[in-house]
Amino acid sequence: MPSVLFVCAANMCRSPLAAAKFRIGIKPQSDIDFLANSAGTHAISGQEWCPVSVVAGASEGSTRQFAENIKEIDLLSYDLILTSGTAQRSAVLQNQLSLRSRLYTIREAALQIEWLTKPGGVLDVASHLESSLEFDTSAIPTLPNLKPGRWNWLVTEMNAWRGFAKPIVNAAETFNIMDPHESKKEIHVETFSQIDQAITSITLGISKVLYR
Repeated sequence: MPSVLFVCAANMCRSPLAAAKFRIGIKPQSDIDFLANSAGTHAISGQEWCPVSVVAGASEGSTRQFAENIKEIDLLSYDLILTSGTAQRSAVLQNQLSLRSRLYTIREAALQIEWLTKPGGVLDVASHLESSLEFDTSAIPTLPNLKPGRWNWLVTEMNAWRGFAKPIVNAAETFNIMDPHESKKEIHVETFSQIDQAITSITLGISKVLYR
């Protein structure tokens, strides 16, 4: 089963909501089941999730409503690990260096998938369609016929072309989702908007790969 882990600091606001948005967003886009969970780099396991996030839908599709620390789960069992920001990405990497090839911030992954699946891009090359890429594309593997193989293709190509999707503004602003914990409701709204935009790009991109 394809699997994605979403990680923030306390596993109270951002990562539970991102996981829920992913589960909701991928369901109509795919006829294969995805596992989407969340955890925190500094989470106090058992602490209840942020009530604002719960009301916003963080518990949708989840079997729990409490925080879990990354040290208490098997990180290596996940195909992709998507963090709320660069600090959490670094913390995960320090915990398990071998995860680098499948580790991104949420917004970084959205940019990478958008770049891979754009018209004339890597996905088109893999599908033997016309390319607009201005470099040698001979090493791009053909898109597999079966959906599990296509998911593995996407995870592999995300890492193979890491860095080719350039942020429009500086990386700190582009790659990080603001932490709304103990902030005003307006901050939560902005955070939720950032999550929605990124998850929408990710789920649509996955759908493009699975159903090409």
